[in-house]
Amino acid sequence: AIVLDTVWGNALDTIPKAFMNLSEFPKGKDLEEIAGRKRRIELSTIGEKKILVLRGSVCMNECTFNPYAVVFVRMQIELLLRLGVKNLILTSDTNGTDVHCGYIVFIDSFVSDFNETMPLFPGEYSDPEKVLDSAWIDKIDESSYRPTDCLLGAYAFWRGPHREGATHDHKNMFDRNILTVGMNIKPECSIASRYPDVRVLALAYVESSMIDTPEQTDNNERNKKDTIRLRQFLTDVIANI
Repeated sequence: AIVLDTVWGNALDTIPKAFMNLSEFPKGKDLEEIAGRKRRIELSTIGEKKILVLRGSVCMNECTFNPYAVVFVRMQIELLLRLGVKNLILTSDTNGTDVHCGYIVFIDSFVSDFNETMPLFPGEYSDPEKVLDSAWIDKIDESSYRPTDCLLGAYAFWRGPHREGATHDHKNMFDRNILTVGMNIKPECSIASRYPDVRVLALAYVESSMIDTPEQTDNNERNKKDTIRLRQFLTDVIANI
């Protein structure tokens, strides 16, 4: 299965054989509509591979005024895993620290203590890093379809919807060797880590960057250009699982 964040949502071009909108679930109609997010789970194929595609996933930053949204953060991932998914690809549109816009970061670890809230019940201790599969990353790293603008590094979860502070938070992230920060990935890994034999490939697309000037951060034009690159990459990754 693959969970597509906003920019990534346009990168995987498939024709679903069937789909179910999140609005069909209890309380689903109360979810906020967000431009670029279809809010649905699709059954599709890439080559001979059957895949479940979650477009427009619900993120923890939506829970501020809708406490029920946290149920969707958990439910949407558990639904995929209870259907038998063992290979889970998570994607995120992120802010890079010491990384330029347009790069893809293979997430190999998490750094905590940044405004964290996980969709877990009290006593549900989880290890979100254990599902990040280094062998999967190594296989891509050795392949012919690995994009050139890729890095391997740590990720910080920032729930939002407010941004991290430019004065102290950015310096803290630089000092702790965090490559990128985003509003998802870690909650989903926290849920996945509670299921046996699940492996995760976590991919962060650097949509904005702390080191780029405003002139270098023309998101709309760059995102359109990178869509083809991201589409080919995801197609190759799924075909070679």
